[in-house]
Amino acid sequence: MKTISLLGSGAFDTWAEEVDRLALGSSSGDARTAVLLVGAPGDELDRRGEAALRHFERIGAPADVVPVGSRADAFASELRDRIDGVCLVHLSAPDAETPIRTLLGTPLWETLLAALDRGAAFTASGGAIAALGDSAFAESDHPARWDDWSVGLRLLEGTIVVPHWDELGRRRPEVQEFLAHEVPTDETVIAIDDRTALIGDGDLWQVKGAGQVQIRIGDVWNTYGDGAAFLLPSSVTVLPEADDDQLEGASAEQLVVLPDEPDQDPKQEPDLLVG
Repeated sequence: MKTISLLGSGAFDTWAEEVDRLALGSSSGDARTAVLLVGAPGDELDRRGEAALRHFERIGAPADVVPVGSRADAFASELRDRIDGVCLVHLSAPDAETPIRTLLGTPLWETLLAALDRGAAFTASGGAIAALGDSAFAESDHPARWDDWSVGLRLLEGTIVVPHWDELGRRRPEVQEFLAHEVPTDETVIAIDDRTALIGDGDLWQVKGAGQVQIRIGDVWNTYGDGAAFLLPSSVTVLPEADDDQLEGASAEQLVVLPDEPDQDPKQEPDLLVG
């Protein structure tokens, strides 16, 4: 079973410990974590590294912090060796563009995928999760149209992943509306609030945390809170391909099956936030 956790924010905060313990519980490998810190060296990278060390020590899977400061680093064999045998890989980046530019098509990214294939869990937070779909949205004063978005890492094929959904709604609700209408309807939109996680195996997913996760399939939006579980449509696949095992802890009452081609009318809008 290949477990993936997408956290809207706060990957190394206390609330995320339960999320990572769930991921570790279904992983294989040594009780070690590799934390890929992608981005330019500096105080912020050092702060994230120190927070990661404390966090994973608390949950019993000590971390090896692996700075990836440039695309050249992603070709270094010594960095790939540090992923070998771990039970969890965490991807941390300040935004979506940085991991795409640094990792896409590199030996380090292929090594990460191979780790998932042998059973390691994968987690990512904030800007890093926005890089994992087919394309990545970059917020700006004048957001780019769909055809100009960067190609994503495509760990989750058939999706667009948006972190900080609640914060975005408070700060720039017009951007939420833009995303709701700009992304083609054949892409599944996964919008995750801060301090909220979506954990699953590519088929069955469950929400953990203080906020909500909104899923758009076709033109229909569905909103899920803590404990809710649902199946994504067959158009969404995890690379490497996920197993068919189900996520432990999801009850029949919580499970919602989302259709491949929703046929609801009138069309629903996302829960846009204002003020």
